[in-house]
Amino acid sequence: MGISRTEVSLLRLLDSAPRQQNQAKLVDYVTTSRELLEQLAAETTSAGISSVSKAKLNEYSDKINKLAARLAPEVPDDAKAINEIKEEHSPEVEQVGSPVALSSGLRRRLIKLQEDLTDEMVELVHQLKESSLMMNQSVQDTGKILDSTERAVEHSLAGTGRANARAVEVYSLTSKTTCFQWFLLFIMACMFVMVVLLIRIT
Repeated sequence: MGISRTEVSLLRLLDSAPRQQNQAKLVDYVTTSRELLEQLAAETTSAGISSVSKAKLNEYSDKINKLAARLAPEVPDDAKAINEIKEEHSPEVEQVGSPVALSSGLRRRLIKLQEDLTDEMVELVHQLKESSLMMNQSVQDTGKILDSTERAVEHSLAGTGRANARAVEVYSLTSKTTCFQWFLLFIMACMFVMVVLLIRIT
């Protein structure tokens, strides 16, 4: 199974970070590497198994911790001496114009390009994180709007139910009144017929 994009990004950061001399950028590298490691640890396969072994995660974690330990380091005397020796001999190499000098220049250029790409990747990760936060906030706002709309609909339905109940009650009263009126009319008609018959008989 191939490695995920998250693991590829983490490997690029871990490869470029040791050559980073800017402390501020190194802090960003360490922070972003830890975020990518957390994402990688949370990734699982379709079977629900972690996509990366625990040993691999521990290896990445150790590398990140070593990078974090480099923040604000003290340069040993041996390293200073080596740098001084390189500086003393570098003009001679450049004057000779040997292939070693050319390859060193190309290597430095490639390293610079890789650092630029890594910086852009770090910036993209931050932008993705900010976009994710904005999307979460938008979802929460939409949920609140839906809740308020649901309450308004429930209130409207409750009002409609009460109005229907009142209409039924009024209709029932009206029906009773109408029946009583018809009953009175029937009695009056009977009395009229009886009076007419009585008059004819007499």
